[in-house]
Amino acid sequence: RQHNLFIYAREPDMNKPSADDPKVKYFGKGEHNPGVIFLTDGQTLYIDHGAKVYANVKTRGSDVTIAGHGILSGEKMVHKGDNMYSWGDFLIQCNMSNINARNLTVKDITMIDSPGWNMIIPKTDGVLIDGINMISWELNGDGIDVVSSKNIEIKNCFIRTYDDCLTLKCRFIVKPIIDVCNVNIHDCLIWADYARGIVIGPEAGNTDYSGRLHDIDVRDCIFLQHKRGLNDDQRSAFAIGQGSDG
Repeated sequence: RQHNLFIYAREPDMNKPSADDPKVKYFGKGEHNPGVIFLTDGQTLYIDHGAKVYANVKTRGSDVTIAGHGILSGEKMVHKGDNMYSWGDFLIQCNMSNINARNLTVKDITMIDSPGWNMIIPKTDGVLIDGINMISWELNGDGIDVVSSKNIEIKNCFIRTYDDCLTLKCRFIVKPIIDVCNVNIHDCLIWADYARGIVIGPEAGNTDYSGRLHDIDVRDCIFLQHKRGLNDDQRSAFAIGQGSDG
């Protein structure tokens, strides 16, 4: 279970952006150590086949794309925490400004060894996550966290994380807390080592800002494994819960 060889087969990418495009941050074959990659309105990060980029990505604004057949790695980032939680930075942190971003695409990349959550998507309208691979073994290293966002499609992904692979939240990190809605999750391969494969809630609003999770469709996903929890535990392949805002 813990020492696996992952083999990902892909067709060539016929829609590569030009490396000379001023709106594109392009990384070709080889190892790269940019540290932090910032993306703003209309920018694209493209990690090409054969490239391994040691960095984390932070986005602000709308119409942002992260794509390519290469690897985004958190191996060289600071990993810290205790025996309950990890406190490292997120590998991909979207919409840092929290001001109603639009149109985020994350496609085809492979993400490994995030020091914290792998990808957080707060307060964004229009998200496509397609064909990504994700491997993470941090204690609370969630896979994809969708927080108070809407019109989301997540498909054709392989996600293996120690904590929740895919989680939908109305949480205090977005203020005011607003709905998660119109979410379509399909054709994904899910492997949760400790927590849950897909979880709706339990971080589902609070007494000040209710926030609702509604119009969510999950279909045609394969759950490879999850840990058996206690009777009052929500650990499972698929869970729905309502609790505090975290």
